[in-house]
Amino acid sequence: MTRAAVVFGLWTLFGLLIAEQTSLQLHLRGETRPLLSVLASPLGAMWIWALFTPLVVAVTTRLRRLRERLGGWRGWAAYVAVHAALATVLMIAGDVVWAYLRPLIDGVATPWTTVFAYGVFMDVTSYMVIATVAEAVAFARAYRDRDREAAALARTAAELQERLDEARLRALEAQLRPHFLYNTLNLVAELVHDEPDAADAMLTRLGLLLRRSYRASAHLVSLGEELAFVRAYAEILARRYRDRVTLAVDVPDALCSLGVPAFALQPLVENAFRHGVERRESRTAVEIAARVDGDALVLRVTDRALGTGRWESPPRRRRPSAVGDGGAGVGLRNTRERLRALYGSAAAVALDRRAGETTATLRVPTTAPADLPLAAGVLPPAAAPGAGVAT
Repeated sequence: MTRAAVVFGLWTLFGLLIAEQTSLQLHLRGETRPLLSVLASPLGAMWIWALFTPLVVAVTTRLRRLRERLGGWRGWAAYVAVHAALATVLMIAGDVVWAYLRPLIDGVATPWTTVFAYGVFMDVTSYMVIATVAEAVAFARAYRDRDREAAALARTAAELQERLDEARLRALEAQLRPHFLYNTLNLVAELVHDEPDAADAMLTRLGLLLRRSYRASAHLVSLGEELAFVRAYAEILARRYRDRVTLAVDVPDALCSLGVPAFALQPLVENAFRHGVERRESRTAVEIAARVDGDALVLRVTDRALGTGRWESPPRRRRPSAVGDGGAGVGLRNTRERLRALYGSAAAVALDRRAGETTATLRVPTTAPADLPLAAGVLPPAAAPGAGVAT
């Protein structure tokens, strides 16, 4: 209703300006006419175009979509042809209506052909004004929508970067904890004389962890790179417990090129050692596995007791939960929030705790988001993951 009032008001103002110009011309020529006669012609013509405005705007909108769909010269040819035909029809219709109504207003009878001849320039101008304004409004609206989308993407990118930075810092924090560094360096010191090759491998893995955590990473990396990182981290931890833990990585080589969120597996592996291996007196198997389920990549990190032993805290079973549900800690909560930002509801992370066994499951789409390209692998070939068991 407000839009109709604005359209009617603008056309009325235009008609009044034309009437004022006509009155001025009559005054300069020394002619006089009744006020109704001066106002009737321009206002009547403009009010007719006010009635035509919604139709012209609707047709312009449809023709713009047709032009974009056809593209090239065909789209423009159809656009111009339909506008020309519609303008001709509306001009004739408006002139016929005005030729019929004017005698009822001021008693002046004029054939519609004469009205058409005298008003063709004004009618063409009126039609072009409506179509141009409709196009300008549509362009402004599209520009505003793109601006809003760009702002939303910028906010999402900032949120993702914040989550990635938090994940990197947490991974670095896990590796820089005094007991982790002290234990690793002490272990290297023990191995350097008796097992120099093993000590060298431990230092290489430690350097790999620190280098990857410090450098800037993409949001998505290959599964092979992510597995190389968590395997280096897990092998350092496994070496500390010697005969108490067995580490197994079962991932087909064909899956290593798929994209996964950077630093997504590290908190799952850390939880397996902190809440599984460290709390058990018996031997523990830590298993990392991956498979494709439909259009999803499913990653599992399991810590399983291999004998009878006591838990420091009673186990409880947690039902698998989708992204956004309650988590077990800051690392898992951050992982959930990053998955939500990257994939929406298409990804999930869940914990399943039973007596003597805990499984963390990460499920992500096999297709990476279009606006987050997969980072190229940067780890040396020696660090590439493979199938098998490491003790």
